[in-house]
Amino acid sequence: MLTLTVTGNAQVHTHKVAREAISDVKYSPNGKRLITGSNDNFIDIYRVGGAGKQYEHVRRCYGHSSYITHLDWSADSSLFQSNCGAYELLYWDASTGRQVRAPVLA
Repeated sequence: MLTLTVTGNAQVHTHKVAREAISDVKYSPNGKRLITGSNDNFIDIYRVGGAGKQYEHVRRCYGHSSYITHLDWSADSSLFQSNCGAYELLYWDASTGRQVRAPVLA
């Protein structure tokens, strides 16, 4: 994953975790986390700091049987959902990276 600034395309961060292409990237609504989904069936969670200039890989989420097609966050940044090529829809706790079987909606 290569992160660039919006203006000037200066390199901010480089991190190699996925072995295959990253298919979706989403920042959390509060701007504190970034999730990436890849064609190797995994989701990676990064902590974002330093005004968007520091990225720390904190978790890898396992559970899909096919490549990740879409990611989306809950409005409060506590959960995210993922879809894959096998049409699975999974929910995840953003702080633990664990799959949530029945999401609790506030």
